[in-house]
Amino acid sequence: MPDRDVPARIPVAGAALLAILFAVATASPAFAAAPRSKDDRGFSIALVSPSDPYLTGRQTLKIEAIIPRADAIEEVDFFVDGRLLLVAQGEPYSCDHDFGSDIRRHVVEVRALTHEGRRAKVSFVSRSVDVTEGAAGAVATIAAVVRNAAGRPVTLLGASDFVLTEDGERRTIVHFTAGPSPASLALVIDARIRSEHPEAALASFLRELPDHQAAAIAGWADKPGSAAAAEPQADSKADVKADRKPDAKPDAKAKPDAKAGTESDTKKAANTDAKADTNASPVWVPPATLAAAMRTGLPEGAGSLGADLAAAARLFDNRRDPRVLLLVIAVAPPAAPEAGSPAGPEAPAGPTAPPPGPKTPPPGAKGPLPVPAEQKPSQTAPAEDEPLAAGLEEALRAKATVYVVAVGPGEARVPPVLRETAARSGGQVLLAPDLAALPQALHALSEALRNRYLLTFMPGEPGRAGWHALDLAVRQPDLAVQAPKTLAFP
Repeated sequence: MPDRDVPARIPVAGAALLAILFAVATASPAFAAAPRSKDDRGFSIALVSPSDPYLTGRQTLKIEAIIPRADAIEEVDFFVDGRLLLVAQGEPYSCDHDFGSDIRRHVVEVRALTHEGRRAKVSFVSRSVDVTEGAAGAVATIAAVVRNAAGRPVTLLGASDFVLTEDGERRTIVHFTAGPSPASLALVIDARIRSEHPEAALASFLRELPDHQAAAIAGWADKPGSAAAAEPQADSKADVKADRKPDAKPDAKAKPDAKAGTESDTKKAANTDAKADTNASPVWVPPATLAAAMRTGLPEGAGSLGADLAAAARLFDNRRDPRVLLLVIAVAPPAAPEAGSPAGPEAPAGPTAPPPGPKTPPPGAKGPLPVPAEQKPSQTAPAEDEPLAAGLEEALRAKATVYVVAVGPGEARVPPVLRETAARSGGQVLLAPDLAALPQALHALSEALRNRYLLTFMPGEPGRAGWHALDLAVRQPDLAVQAPKTLAFP
């Protein structure tokens, strides 16, 4: 190559390297490269599936091998948490396993042996959603969304970018997660919205969520999760051939084509285990599974909105992952005043009549003012909002982030308790002028759920029951944080 070409290549290579680094820095968080074993005389294996750091439900364990031309794989052993699942003696070298509905820490290990004695071993440790496992003391986790001036979620922040205080005291962030993370999402759909058939918008929203999140609909009497969860099991082609301990020697005679006995029995046992796991938590299913169940439609809703909110709060019992409650509610314009009655600015929205008393506030009184965020909803909420406030309070005590999609015209009255609760929990109230705008509002919510930060800290007084004040800020002044303002202990 001529010498004159060398200087020309240097800036080009430098520009290409900068472009690659910029693409990596600006891309959304991706999972790590597939774990690969050590090389044994040219033989190695890579675990290409699963790639998600959080394992839940049925997953496929699959490897790809690099092997010398003159050699061939004799067998591949698949282990999960020390238990031998399958001895594969032919392609495809894969195995299906149901990790259950709870996202726990699991150790996946695959060992391979060739005809010429080459060996390879690769392992993968998944994350647990419960950060209290192995913690030295009591910890609490909150979720936050950071937005820029345009209202778009901001990614690529680190733990050092946040400042967290509890009851006015600075707290150290002991665990930090950015990007798509597990969550339990409970949906509460107003009966008036259900009657308008929003299934398509809700299903599209659910399909945008990560597979390692779980979803349920509160107040659905026939529990669609049970039927929905059974669908993938019926189509599953699990190739689990053995259920032995790691110290048990595999049966060398168990060739791939000798499937009549052990394999069918083990498949039957695996299906029984999967059904038992489904029955243990029938309402929580992967978002895509719940979306598929919506093809049959939604019921009209049996209980009141307040009762459904309370039921949603109870659904969170024993859930270890962060909790999210989505309320889709229909709102109506303020009731027009009756003929002959004054329509002053103090007249409350809705059908409730104003309480008796002087029309003008006494000297020194503040008069009718917007409801402050720290005031209890029951002190100012109209009578029809009291059951709603009670249900939302239960959701707050369940440590759920509350998001509200209010469907109605721009002049519609959104109950103040909804805005207050969403703000206290770190959620948001989204407005949709009509049902046609519901998909856009739900897309904004799915974008927030995919770009959250989870921050874990050690409370100063975890034994002090009641509400603890929280404040989470970022060091950049042009960014806004949506995070819980209070947290209930225990």
